[in-house]
This record gives sequence, C-alpha cells and structure tokens, in this order.
Amino acid sequence: MVTEEESAEKRKARRSLRFNLSVYFILISFICILLLILVFALFLWRRGERDLENQKRQLVEQGQEMAKDLERGLRVERVVGGERDLLVRERTLLLMNIEGRLINAIPLLTNSQGKIVEPPNPPSRIPNPIPEELMVKDKVLVDEWELGQMGKVMVVGVPLNMPNSVYAALYLVKQVSELGSDTGIFYLYLVIASSVALLISLALGILFSRKISSPVRMLTLAAREIAQGDLYFQVDIEGNLEIAELSHTFNFMTKKIKEGIEKERNFVANVSHELRTPLTSIEGFSQALLDGVVEDEEQRRRYLRIINEESKRLVRVLRDLLTLSRLDAGEITLHPSRLQAIPFLEEIKERFLHQAQEKGVELVMEITEEPPEIEVDRDKLEQVIINLVDNAIKFTPSGGKVTLSASPASQGWVRFTIKDSGMGIPSEDLPKIFDRFFRVERSRATMFGGAGLGLSICKQLVEVMGGSIQAQSAQGLGTVFAVNLPPVPGETRGAEK
Repeated sequence: MVTEEESAEKRKARRSLRFNLSVYFILISFICILLLILVFALFLWRRGERDLENQKRQLVEQGQEMAKDLERGLRVERVVGGERDLLVRERTLLLMNIEGRLINAIPLLTNSQGKIVEPPNPPSRIPNPIPEELMVKDKVLVDEWELGQMGKVMVVGVPLNMPNSVYAALYLVKQVSELGSDTGIFYLYLVIASSVALLISLALGILFSRKISSPVRMLTLAAREIAQGDLYFQVDIEGNLEIAELSHTFNFMTKKIKEGIEKERNFVANVSHELRTPLTSIEGFSQALLDGVVEDEEQRRRYLRIINEESKRLVRVLRDLLTLSRLDAGEITLHPSRLQAIPFLEEIKERFLHQAQEKGVELVMEITEEPPEIEVDRDKLEQVIINLVDNAIKFTPSGGKVTLSASPASQGWVRFTIKDSGMGIPSEDLPKIFDRFFRVERSRATMFGGAGLGLSICKQLVEVMGGSIQAQSAQGLGTVFAVNLPPVPGETRGAEK
C-alpha cells in the first residue's frame, strides 16, 4: 500500500524540471518520429501502388508475348497435319510450362466454350470451364477474381488468332499477393529504426534534462543557503550561455544583498549613535538642571543651549528618516510654483551668513547672467540647497570660501551651483556619495555628525522634480555640486550652456 509520503514524493518528482524536460523531449521526439513514419509509410504505399500497376501491366504484356509464341508454334499443327499433333502438343505444353515458371503464373489454354484444354489436368482450384464473366471475346481481358484457397488472383485473358484451332484463348492466373513490391521489408526496417530512434531520444532526453536541471538545483541549493544566512555562498559560473548568465546574475544578486545588509547594519549603528548621542546629552543636562546642581546662571544657559541644539539634531535625523520613508513609498507630493533663482539664493545666503561668519568662512554669491524663471516645488528645492550649503560650510575650514550661483543652462534649464574650498572628496568615493548610508570617512562622520542620508535625499528629491544633480571634487581642492532643474513647461529656450 502506497503511503501518503510516497505519494507526495511521486507528485514532487512529476513536478520537477528534470522530469518535465525528459517528458517534453521524448514527446517531441515521438511526434517527430511518428510524422516521419507517416510520411515514409505514405511514400512506401504510393510506391507499392505504382509497382502493383507496373506488374499488372507487365503481366498483360507477358501474356500477349506468350500468346504470340503459341500462335507461331501452333501454326505447325495446321501445316504438318495429324502425324505431328502429339509433338506439337508436347512443344506447346513445354512452352507454357517454361514461360509460366518464368513469370510465376499459371498458364491455361481454353476453347471457344471456355473449357480448359491445356494443361490436360488443370489445378482443381481453378473452375473449369472458365466463368462466363471471364470469357475472352475479341480483346484482352484484365480482371481480379476471388478464387477460394488461392485468394484474390489476377486474371489476364488474351484471344488467340488461330482460326480452325481448338485453342481460342490464353489465360494467365497469378495471385495478387505475388504482384506486390518488396515494400514489406522496408516497413520492417522503418519500425526497427523508429524504435531505435525512440530509445536514443529517451536516453538523450534523460541526459540533457540532467545537464540542464543540475545547475538549477545548484542555484536552488545556493538560494537555500543564502536564506539561512550564508551571504558569502557563490555558485560556479558554468554551462551554456543562459545558465552561465543566470549564475552570474545570481552571484551579483547575492553580492548586492550582502552590500544592502551591510549598509543597513551600518545605518542602524549610525542612526543609533545619532539618536543616542543627543538623547544622552539631553537626559544628562536636563537631569542636572532638575537636580539643582547648577547654580550659576551662565552655566544654566549653556546647559539649556546644549539641550536645544541636541534636540534640533534629533529632529533633523528623524526628519531625514521620515523623508526617506516617504520617498521610498512614493508619497512625496509636489506643489510647484514660479521661482526666481536670484532672490531665492539670496534668502539662502542670509540664512547661513551667521553660521559661516562664526566659522570664519566667506559666503558669497556670483551671478554672471540672470537665469530664467522656473516652476518648481520651493520647499523641496530649499531642502536640497540648504543641505548642500550646510555641508559646504561644515566641510570648509576657517579662512575658506563657499560660493552660491545660479545660471541659465541649455534648453531653458537653470543650474544652481554650490562650490566650496574644503577638503574635497577622494576620487574613489565620489561615485558613491549619493548612495544611501554612505559616508566618506568614519573620522569625518565622528567630527561633523550625520548618518549619510542627506545627499541621498537631495538626489531623490531633485529627480522627483525632474532634474539632476552632479558632483565634481578633488581631494584638497574643494567640491562643486550642480543642481539642474527643467524650465517652465512650454517655455523651452535654446540658450547655450
């Protein structure tokens, strides 16, 4: 009795790729072989029909030739007379016997009433006299006749041009089965060849399905290992082009998953640090104030200022996380409005002027040509530019310079540029600065704070507004960020860059 587990295993085997490939391969091979058999069988059948018709025609021709030979031999009977009758009859029977053997047919000579005259003892299975419907008149008769034990026979009757002779007609009787061609052996060969081909296709189907399914099983094993936490598992890139490409893509996917998990781990660690640091400061200084251990008013104000700054820092981190969450969910809604670039930049400059002066950084604006008006979400653009300017001042040492500018670009676009003379970004890190959670150096992060989210948010916000952002930098020579925004719809211009 088959258990439920065995039934499940059988169902699983039937659903396997290897089993299905084998079945499909064998099924296709069987259909192709069957079509080939049908075509070849049709060809053999048509050939057999043509051979049968040819042999019937040949039998008629042989009967006519035999009749001529008999006519020539029997004329001696009329010329010589009665003394030679026995000799002529023996020669006639000998001729009929020889030519009958040659053509593998039964020759018969009949009189005008259809009675068989020669041979004197005809085969008992042949009716004597010949049936009325087979009687030869004045032309050759060709017909098929069902003859008891002999089965279906071919009857050819040829009238003899022998006036005053007892012989009126020559008949040739031959079994229809002996008229066929040798196509039967071809049918046998066809069946044998088809069986061998089917067995070969079965073996090849199993071999090919195993070859194809083996890499798939390896990928399944690799996926299971990765699901269990082994992110360093890699599959061998081998097999044909598609399998090798699939293996390469799988390894690439594993690499990206590993990088993503590492980034998330770093992000969690960074965010935890970013949240823990201000919370610790807020908790410590607020507890000191509550306990009344601070009596000096100046020190109390310093503690309160620290609490206020750390609260702002905490709000900034939480705001970035919320913005990222909304960007990922596609829940950012734009509220575009007309914007003049120069007054907008002047407001940004005024907002950061005090911060720049405190650090000893020169903050200036450079306008060489007034850019056109654009239509953009002011709040989102302000969030981007503020982040870039804040970073520029933060990473520019005292005595350095930060330059804000806006200029027209090609096709009516507007370019906002934030340039600093700070420490710059290493060339190997420049392509990754817009990646989420990425920070150039751990020491910089410790010194200046940040979770590596600002530039990623900037890039996504600019792209949501239909623009683009690029960065150029060299270590020790400062950094330039360029934000390109599209023109007002329907007002594309042909200004040069």
